[in-house]
Amino acid sequence: MTINRDVIPHIDSGVNTVINIYLKAGGYMTDFNTPKEGRKPFKIENQTNGECYHFDDVDLISRFAAADGDVYIMDVTKLHSVHSGTGDREALALSTLLPFDQVCEFMEKDDG
Repeated sequence: MTINRDVIPHIDSGVNTVINIYLKAGGYMTDFNTPKEGRKPFKIENQTNGECYHFDDVDLISRFAAADGDVYIMDVTKLHSVHSGTGDREALALSTLLPFDQVCEFMEKDDG
């Protein structure tokens, strides 16, 4: 995945959980958002069960700024956006239909 611009608040389509391995973080912030009261979502052309909002239609819940080499497990069924970077953000993005909690359990398992 390469990002070189802001990405509006959205819920991904066709995937529940993503593991992002940030090769080049590019100074971008990933925000988790909540819609403001009464604001309506819209869909873009390639969305099935996902949805989008305009930046002005959401409030910030939390955020993170990944550094080169960081790994984040993200619940992409939650509203999130990307912004404020410079240059390119490059990440290896591994996606699955498995629920976020189940992926986290797999990662925490200690079989040794």
